[in-house]
This record gives sequence, structure tokens and C-alpha cells, in this order.
Amino acid sequence: MSAKTFKFAVGIVILLGTVTWLAKAGYDEGKAYYWTTDEVMDKGAQAYGKRIMLMGDLVPGSIHHVDGRMNFDLVLNDVTIPVVYEGTAQIPDTFKEGKNIKALVEGRMDPSGHFVGRRIQAKCASKYESDPSAAYQPPIASAAPRNP
Repeated sequence: MSAKTFKFAVGIVILLGTVTWLAKAGYDEGKAYYWTTDEVMDKGAQAYGKRIMLMGDLVPGSIHHVDGRMNFDLVLNDVTIPVVYEGTAQIPDTFKEGKNIKALVEGRMDPSGHFVGRRIQAKCASKYESDPSAAYQPPIASAAPRNP
């Protein structure tokens, strides 16, 4: 094997190694765990540093704005996690004090016990549900005969 061929082979190996490393790093960064508040607390230290989609119900009265950040609490199955939202994206209109606000916050669990959020998705369950008190009304058929 000549020196020129050896250098070419080493260059190819380095290039393939770099591309493989970048692909794995991108894949690891792109995946997010979808956990509820109680699942995150059950994971303990295993949850630190991982990209997590945290799901829970907004605790009424817990939203506070402090130093350009928004703090609030999410609860599910009697487990509450304090969230510090540091994202720059606009907060959804449905994410406000009210009842039955379900939230999905993307971020990472901090060893201090706070979840540091970067993005928020919110849904006010009552806004999208039908009114259960409204009785079903079948469509009214016309009594007039149709002309062919």
C-alpha cells in the first residue's frame, strides 16, 4: 500500500467516524421522553439532563412572573413539580389561570427539583369538550315531498 493510498484511507475513516458521531449526537438530542409528573419523580436522578416532555395539570393560582421568567406548578396523580419557564416562544393563549388546563412542557429536570422549560403547549379541556347537558337532537326530516 502506498503512502498516498494510506492517507486517503485514513481520511475516509476519519470522515466516516465524524459523520457517524454527528448522526448519533443529533439523534440523541432529537429524542424526548414523554413523562407525566409522577413518572419523572419516580425516575429520580435518571431524569436529570434528559430532554423531557412533561405532562400535567396546571395548579390553579401557581403562575408567577419573576425576573423575566414564569414559574408555575404541574400536578398529576398527586405529584407536583415546580416549573421554571425560560423559553422565548410566545406562551399559548389557553395557558392561563382557569380550570382543567392541561400542559405539556418541553425541557429538562434540574437537580434542584425544578423542571426548566423551553416550550409550552396548553389545552383547556373544557374549551374543546361538547356540552354534556345538551340533549342530542336528530336532524328533522322535511315533511314536504320532493319533486323529481
